[in-house]
Amino acid sequence: MIICLRSIFDNMDKSMYSVVSAICIFFVYAFYVRTKKGIEPSYKRDLFLRVVKVVLFYLTSDMFWGLIYADLIPTTLLFEKLIYVVFYALSAMVGYSWFLYIEYWQDSVFYKNTFLKYVSKVPMISVIIISVLSIWNGAFFTINADGEYQRGPLFIYQLIVTYGYIL
Repeated sequence: MIICLRSIFDNMDKSMYSVVSAICIFFVYAFYVRTKKGIEPSYKRDLFLRVVKVVLFYLTSDMFWGLIYADLIPTTLLFEKLIYVVFYALSAMVGYSWFLYIEYWQDSVFYKNTFLKYVSKVPMISVIIISVLSIWNGAFFTINADGEYQRGPLFIYQLIVTYGYIL
């Protein structure tokens, strides 16, 4: 425990990212617990809690990314690539989950129409597939043998999908 804390303080500039993610996880989890206990059960509440769960998983993957970047946890190249895959997949899932929640809240045709609901999943699924394939083809990211991360040529696509859902 002391060695881990010493490593965090020694790498404060790099580890601050993970510390902020951990603080966000704490507050989002507290919000999740309070919302689950405090609001009468309903489909709208459950849909919102699903969004919060996806955000928690996203923040956790983000925290792991920061710990890997700061060299605070030992890792293999494959594990590092898997963290990036999960991170990119969850970013699209956060956007899609929020999209569904807002569409339900607005009583939108996207939520009422099953076909449109499935069509609206296509960009999210494509980000998940491309992120998995990035392990081999480098579409979203590449990690060289030294563990250095570089954005791939399709990196902007996952941003467009994630923020497109939110907008």
